[in-house]
Order: sequence, then C-alpha cells, then structure tokens
Amino acid sequence: MAIIEDVPGIEISIAVAGATATEYADPELDEIPKDNNCFLSSVYLECLDNQEFAFRYQVDSTYDWGYKDHQLSFKFYIGGKLCDRRPTIQHTATRSGPITRELKNQVEYNEATKKWYKHKFVFTAVEKVDDANKKRVEDDKKIAKHLGVLKVEVWRVTVHTYDKQPPPKTGASSSSSARGIPPIAEKALKGREISHGAGLDEGEVIEYKPSQNTSGPRTWYHRLPEDNGPMAVYLFHYRSKEALKKERIIARSLSPSPIPGGSSEKDKKPAVKRERSDTFDFDNEATVKSRRKRPKPEDEEEEELPVVDLTGSF
Repeated sequence: MAIIEDVPGIEISIAVAGATATEYADPELDEIPKDNNCFLSSVYLECLDNQEFAFRYQVDSTYDWGYKDHQLSFKFYIGGKLCDRRPTIQHTATRSGPITRELKNQVEYNEATKKWYKHKFVFTAVEKVDDANKKRVEDDKKIAKHLGVLKVEVWRVTVHTYDKQPPPKTGASSSSSARGIPPIAEKALKGREISHGAGLDEGEVIEYKPSQNTSGPRTWYHRLPEDNGPMAVYLFHYRSKEALKKERIIARSLSPSPIPGGSSEKDKKPAVKRERSDTFDFDNEATVKSRRKRPKPEDEEEEELPVVDLTGSF
C-alpha cells in the first residue's frame, strides 16, 4: 500500500486481479512538478492485458482527526478523468477499527439501449505506431498525456446541510472513462515506456435506480481553504513487466524486489529520461517530495465541493 509518512492513518493501494499489487518506488519522484503544497506519493506497479483492477483505501484512528472537525473525501481518476468521488469518512467511523473500502466498477446509463450498465475497471494494451505526421503526433499527445497512471486525491472537507438547494457554485460532476485506447504515435509518448491504458470493460446490464432527492435537504462539502487543493495525492504508474524493465524500475535479470512501505531504490535510474511536466496537469516546475511540510493556514473563501456518487457498490 502507498503510505505517506506525514499522513499516517491513510493507506491507498491498487488491487490487480483481486490481490494488492506489488509497488515499486518512482526513481524520479523529486522531478514531478506540483503547483500546490499537498503531500505526494508516486509508485509503479505491473499490469497485464485485460486485467481487472480496483482502488482500495483505508483510514484508521491514527489519522490526525483533530483539526477543525473535518472529514475525508476521496476522488479517483482514470485516464485523467474523474471516475468517482466517494462519500466522506469521519472520525467516529474509525473508532471501532479501520475503515477499508474498494472502488472496482462504474455504473453508467446508456441512452441508446435505455439501460444501466456496470463496467469493471480493466487495463488495456496500447498499440504504438510509427507515424511522424505532425498533426497526428500533436493529437496523440493529448491522449497519451494521462495514459499509464491512476490518481487518487484525498481532500479535507467540512460538511454542511442546506434546507433546499445548495448555492449555485458547484464542482465537477463525475465523468466516464474511455473504453478502448486508440493506436498512439510513438513520438507522442515522448520517451515514456507506456504499455497500457486503463478504462472500462464492456459491462453488464443491471437494475439500478440512482437516488436523486432534488427537493429535500442537501449535504454539501467545503474543502478547507488553507489546503489550497487536495491534502494528499497518490500516483500509481502501471506498466507491463517488460516496460518496467526498460525504465529500470525493476531489474532486467533479477526477480523484482518489492519496496516495503514505498521506500525507494535511489540507485536505479531509468534508461530513458521521461518528460513528466505535462503528464499530471501541474502548472509549474516547483518540485515536491513524498514527505513535505504543510503550508501555514491562510484565510480564504471556501469553495463548495459536492459529492456525486454514480458508481454505487456492486
């Protein structure tokens, strides 16, 4: 599990084919640009074609719950798109033991068939083509930008209830993940050994009626303004075993050794310099480490952060 030492009590991991994936340290963690002062974890893991995966997250009572009576909200990204935001976890829920939850599918309504579908999360092999056409490369860069990485954000929020509708200012609603990755021009990958993308399988028809109470009281979530964004970000770079070897994340001739607790092998450097600045939607070149001091609280107008949970638990 990915653990950030400065955020004890929270563990995030990716389950592959039902088992927690072995994690390998990111040798270029210090070079990942970041535009706010959240804590950061970045690890690698191995994947196979059409392999199912799931997000797992756990919170226990050792987490620092004392600040401003806040709760924790989790946002999950596949292919750079928000696929779900989970209902919050609060202090009282962890008093009797750790809270462990899993997100392994997404529920969508198909307008053509007028039915609801449950789609599992799967890894999909990326087909690379040797095409130097300038427009093709530029178009493929937009697709390749978010390939090969899953992201989890942890937000500190406070909960508010409104008698009717919340204020007009709203956050982004959940968006679906792509099914199938088109062929990508190799030049668009800019030296990154991207072997797979992630998305949804074909899905199965289900009986599902989302709860949408538009007239009664509504719960609304405000992020803590001093956080200036998520409190912590967890990045999971997924690759085939061969791609991990090419980037020297694992040894070519020796069996890969897991990195306990996310500790890094600093002596391993990738054979190809990967360009990281445009991969995670970070705006500047300020760098961070997995352990980072939090900024001093500042007064700032609160921003509403709604929860739109379309996936359910199936």
